[in-house]
Amino acid sequence: MPHVQRFRFMDAKGTIKLPVLAAQAIEVGDLCYYDAADDTVKRASIQADQLTLAANQALFKDNFAGVAVTGHVANDPVEDVTLATEGVFEFECAATAWDAFALVGPDEDGGVALSNIRVIAAAAQTDAIGRVWKKYTATTTRVLVRISGNRTTNTV
Repeated sequence: MPHVQRFRFMDAKGTIKLPVLAAQAIEVGDLCYYDAADDTVKRASIQADQLTLAANQALFKDNFAGVAVTGHVANDPVEDVTLATEGVFEFECAATAWDAFALVGPDEDGGVALSNIRVIAAAAQTDAIGRVWKKYTATTTRVLVRISGNRTTNTV
């Protein structure tokens, strides 16, 4: 998938640089989490499956680092990736209408791995990485979300 810059409005102080493994591919616009086991950032789809969407979202929220502002090509030398930890981003979603301030978390691709680029309603604040930024009365397949990286802030 091509790099997609998803941010629409970003807080000036809302970025962080974290290391990435050389073999790890990260595209601009990917939802990313921090893996304390190897002190690196990874895209959402790498997270081990927790068997339910809610459990996957809860684990991801606990380690959510932000949205990739810079990418990393697999097998390039180890380097840092810049992540946006706060701001309003446009994500893909299933066709739905959204209430303002609705909780969102990453969706799943095929019911197992989390999506790197698509969000869905979260059942509880413990599963959410952000809130819908405006009301959508008509169904939409793209939604503006104000994210908050849990590793740096805890304001969702």
